[in-house]
Amino acid sequence: MLDKKGKPKEREENIANIVKTNPIQIVFFLFGVATMIWMVPFFIACYNFVRYNMEHKPETYEYPEFKDFWIPAASSVVFYGIQLFFERVFFQILMPFIKPCKSDQEKEKRAMKASKCLQKCVFYIGAVVWGFYIFLDQPFMPKLLGGSGDYNNGFNDFPY
Repeated sequence: MLDKKGKPKEREENIANIVKTNPIQIVFFLFGVATMIWMVPFFIACYNFVRYNMEHKPETYEYPEFKDFWIPAASSVVFYGIQLFFERVFFQILMPFIKPCKSDQEKEKRAMKASKCLQKCVFYIGAVVWGFYIFLDQPFMPKLLGGSGDYNNGFNDFPY
């Protein structure tokens, strides 16, 4: 639809307009609501499980406190900074290798997309190597994977 000046009219984003243009959206919405409803018993069971375990824990076991979450919070900030740094570095490295495009904006967009993918590749390879290094000396790391233990040792002293 055009307005008086011949420009496309901005349409209002509300549920009625969304359903009129794409009825499958209502199906996704209903599926999302149904998913949240059937998840309630699982949340309640999880809450009861944690409460039961806190009441019946061994005397020597201490549950993590809220202040113990500073390490993951600080790690998130550090890893996000590293992510931004590598995306910018890889952007500069990859820019000359991007094929010619119709515009500079498209070329920059492709270089940014490639740099994000390369950064993710480096991150996940590092995570796998670090995880392998951590698990290498564990009693449940089997000889087949380079360890000296056995799968059956994975549940010793479980859950405490």
